[in-house]
Amino acid sequence: MQRRETIRLVGGLDLITPAISLPPGFCIAAQNYEAGVQGYRRTEGYERYDGQPEPHKAAYWVLDFDSGSVEMAEGDTVEGDTSGATGIVLEDATLESGSYGGGDAAGFVVLYNVSGTFQDNEGLEVSAANVATAASAALLSGADDDADDATWAAAAIEARRAVIGQVPGTGPVRGVCSLDGDIYAFRTNVAETATDMYKATAAGWTLQTFGHTLNFITGTAAFAEGDTVTGGTSGATATVERVVVRTGSWGLGTATGYFVLSGITGTFQNAETLTSSAGSATCSGTQAAQSLPALGFYRSITHNFFGAANLRRLYFVNRAGYAQEWDGEVLCPLRVPGLNSTTDRPRFIGVHNNHLLLGYAGGEVICSAPGLAVVGNSASFITTDGAASFSIGQTISGIQSSAKTSTVITGRNKVSYLTGNNATDFVLSDVSADSGAVPDTLVSIGQLHFLDDIGVRSMTSAQEFGDWNIGTVTERIEPLLRQKREAGVGVIGALRVRAKNQYRLFYDDATAITIYFGRPQPECMTLAMGFTPECLHSGEDSDGNEILLAGTDDGWVYRLDVGNSQDGEAIQYYLRFGFMHQGDPTVNKRYHRAILSVANGGPETTITYSSDFSYGDPDQPSGVDFTLAMPGAGGFWDVADWDRFYWDARVQSDAFAELNGIGTNVSLAVVGESSDEESHTLSSMTIFYSPRRSLR
Repeated sequence: MQRRETIRLVGGLDLITPAISLPPGFCIAAQNYEAGVQGYRRTEGYERYDGQPEPHKAAYWVLDFDSGSVEMAEGDTVEGDTSGATGIVLEDATLESGSYGGGDAAGFVVLYNVSGTFQDNEGLEVSAANVATAASAALLSGADDDADDATWAAAAIEARRAVIGQVPGTGPVRGVCSLDGDIYAFRTNVAETATDMYKATAAGWTLQTFGHTLNFITGTAAFAEGDTVTGGTSGATATVERVVVRTGSWGLGTATGYFVLSGITGTFQNAETLTSSAGSATCSGTQAAQSLPALGFYRSITHNFFGAANLRRLYFVNRAGYAQEWDGEVLCPLRVPGLNSTTDRPRFIGVHNNHLLLGYAGGEVICSAPGLAVVGNSASFITTDGAASFSIGQTISGIQSSAKTSTVITGRNKVSYLTGNNATDFVLSDVSADSGAVPDTLVSIGQLHFLDDIGVRSMTSAQEFGDWNIGTVTERIEPLLRQKREAGVGVIGALRVRAKNQYRLFYDDATAITIYFGRPQPECMTLAMGFTPECLHSGEDSDGNEILLAGTDDGWVYRLDVGNSQDGEAIQYYLRFGFMHQGDPTVNKRYHRAILSVANGGPETTITYSSDFSYGDPDQPSGVDFTLAMPGAGGFWDVADWDRFYWDARVQSDAFAELNGIGTNVSLAVVGESSDEESHTLSSMTIFYSPRRSLR
């Protein structure tokens, strides 16, 4: 009698549970799948990024024309003379009748990067010259058949990809960060004299300029941002963008510090009097152009220390120079009193209860005054203003707030946390003295998680279990982590993937591990990235959507979890499920077939499957490999998004896999590769079998 068992595909990768005890639905091998709400999802791709229109969002339009006198060629920009709509020609126009020489050519042209709406019967211009007349409005995705649709959609993606460039400069991308939807990247200039900061814009990477600094001493009256400062002897003038007091005070006439200036005319002179409408001080030296050190590795945070909604700023450190504040236009160095250019080189940065924290190589943490700002003073690390310092006793590897008044500070073999409201009641306590974080792996997802010498653990497990494997969330894949450690594979860092409830750990062998926290037990899977990141960033775009970015050793910035390819290359993926015995490992069974329930967003998903029996016993022939083509997922009227499902498709597809094998258990493997198929999810599997005799 034929029976069946339906198995929910959850649990993730398990490399430690004996095969006979492994729960159905768990995996024993995986690549480029990740655990999610519905099951195992093939990961999305990644693509190069510089602020120009993104490849994965590309689309094409078909525009009919007549009265054509000049051929519209690939790369031409076509403009409607009435509507002002524009588009770029994807491939040479298709002529269907007439001739260009006779002025009566008719046909169609395929466009991409269309802006505006072309109108029927308006003139079409290239370089301000009329070349044809529109014979219709442009039709989005207007191909007549699936083959042309796939060809033109892919061509539009590749056309966008081709114009996206690397961050200018030499060497690796040294950091990626974001502020209010704007994306920035750091890379050493070609002369290797400084690191440049670039902003991603619609025109690509755009170099940012930093203005000048000017030191002052014996300040007797405060300057304010926006003042015009004038040199009493030189007559030089400039606009004050920032005022930073390092020591002393205006009231006592002992203020010393520096200005950040813009719009300078002339050259300020040493020892001359500096004045504004209210301020007074003595110039110390002359203005100096700001730059960032040629080397370093950039870590950043964003925070609003000032209260007003428009005063959220980016703060970053680079381990080779001063900490910096950036508001999108003005760069202000944050120089700590008592330190100099060779010692004031923070490596990590964080925020605790509206105080800025700077972490140094020797284990010292310097804490700013609360709110950073006082009247006429951009940033204060003066003790009398409320600044403080303390040490954890070893090189810092991470700073991360877990609550408003609790911040975790890690060393390589230590975990501490800071509590309190200000310098008068700060308390630094130890969580663990035998477990610590690998640099750049301390991430907040539900609670704080980090990688140590054993695996990824939470703050709770670090406190309860210390340096024991039992306290990790990666216990099921410990053999994989051990293999990487023994092979000397380095850790790049970790990202929080908020949209997927996921912690993602990146290695320098171009692989990553994903940990899904959406079920009671964390579920781990592995990714083959196709590149090795140098730096990582999780932020938000201008619409508030999560954006994941990685910089490479040759100047590219990639946006992760977008598109259907690895920057144009195929995504290779596979899953090997554990051996499933249908509740009785001692009974032989004839396995007839399996049904995989698959949800996918594209028009079709093609995968290949195979099967093995009795733990891969060579005396039991493996099942024959089969390829399955599954239609895209459908949706419900007024529920699914318009243009995001297929009218004649089911909500979920069933893929029928013939097994035709005999054994005490069965394992299925799924494999495939694609550069254009949308991600799919394997949610459940039903196995049809007939029990036979028991083993003797």
